Amino acid sequence: MKRSILTVLAIISACTATAMAEEYNGALSVGGSYSNISGQKAKFNEYKNLGSGAQVGLDLNYRGDSGYYWSGLADFSLMNGRSLDDAVTTDMNFNFKTGKTDVFKASLFYNEITHNITDNARTFQSGIGTSVISGPTPTATNFVNSFDYGIKRKNYGAEAEVSLKSPFFFLTHVERNEAKGLLPMSIRDTTTIEAPAPIDYATDTLFLQTGYRSKEIIFTIDGSISKFNNDNTAFSSYVNNVRTFAYLPPNNESYSIGGALMYKIPVFDSVLMVRASNVLTDSSFQFRESIPAGRPTWNGKVQDTSASIALTSRPLSKLSTN
Repeated sequence: MKRSILTVLAIISACTATAMAEEYNGALSVGGSYSNISGQKAKFNEYKNLGSGAQVGLDLNYRGDSGYYWSGLADFSLMNGRSLDDAVTTDMNFNFKTGKTDVFKASLFYNEITHNITDNARTFQSGIGTSVISGPTPTATNFVNSFDYGIKRKNYGAEAEVSLKSPFFFLTHVERNEAKGLLPMSIRDTTTIEAPAPIDYATDTLFLQTGYRSKEIIFTIDGSISKFNNDNTAFSSYVNNVRTFAYLPPNNESYSIGGALMYKIPVFDSVLMVRASNVLTDSSFQFRESIPAGRPTWNGKVQDTSASIALTSRPLSKLSTN
């Protein structure tokens, strides 16, 4: 692999100001890079696009005398694509937090992670990126369609907690995870071929928690709902008018409820911890093959109940038990 990279980074501003116990500080950075890579470009850029382009970073913070605070952190890059099919790519990560001491706190976040696998892969089939691809019998000369193997993941959401200067609190967390791209998959009919499987996954999660906190005891009750959605649960390939199916992860839903207790026992510095939870995962899937009985639906359900208890103590200064 031959590579050459030139990076230029400029710190535009970094300042701190204090007035009446209020504090502001922040920094802005702007940079650029140039790269000339030959060989395995996807491997060199496996988890980050290190092409030619610009980067911007921003970090701002504020804390007031009333206990209110906020902070923001972001970095953004705009790069030339890693192939002719992807002229421009962007990477962005963002995190914002705010709150007031012992009253509330909240946050927003967004980040991207790219996994580049192979650049300029070739196939004899058409319809790349869809759930149905087709083509003639493969020969040495008809691998004319090019594409990139890789997955781009996005994760974003928000969280908020309210306590209002009391030992009771309520917390909520919402989050979405997305994965899109192409992955290699083997499909077999009369022979085995490699086909680009379309990945379009999304998982939505809602988490709720409430409880009581003090120096001696922490008691919480929590619950969550998580839904996984796949737009392409079945993937098919036509070769010489012969249709073959392959299957990707089916849609599913998960529900959980649990509780936890931590209690500091005033004997031997003992701490009692108890946790119990119940999780139910439900999924259904319809097969696509034509069989005499039709297209059966597979239904799956898994329930998991767990409980644990632990007691740690320190009867002597150099002896602990659990």
